[in-house]
Amino acid sequence: STGDGFCTTHNFIEGMKVIAQSDLVFDICIRCGATPHQMNELLFLLSSVPNGLFVLDHIGKPDIANNNYDSWSRFITQLAQFKNVYCKISGVVTEAGSKWTTETIRPYVKHCLKEFGYERCMFGSDWFVCNINASIER
Repeated sequence: STGDGFCTTHNFIEGMKVIAQSDLVFDICIRCGATPHQMNELLFLLSSVPNGLFVLDHIGKPDIANNNYDSWSRFITQLAQFKNVYCKISGVVTEAGSKWTTETIRPYVKHCLKEFGYERCMFGSDWFVCNINASIER
């Protein structure tokens, strides 16, 4: 477990620069719904490592179950301005709760596609964790 501000520390940023110089991709797993301070910290990190290549996992894990769309959508819009960041559409049903419908998750997926474009989005199944709220058939 890491504390607040971990990804904004000098050592972490220097490590990210080494990853960038090595032409490696760094997957970002933050919890916008549970730990919203990570959104600003990530924006700082990305500004500090402009030549890195990043993938946002699970669309940033928004709090879909409680329909906390607004702050997450503003963050996605800001994040998409970094052309070196891609968005993995995965883990959506896990964050949506057990009573999700396609209408529940549609605005989140559409916003990612709108902001990042199809060329910077990818799909991930999040199997087997997705089984918490959905079967593979669903």
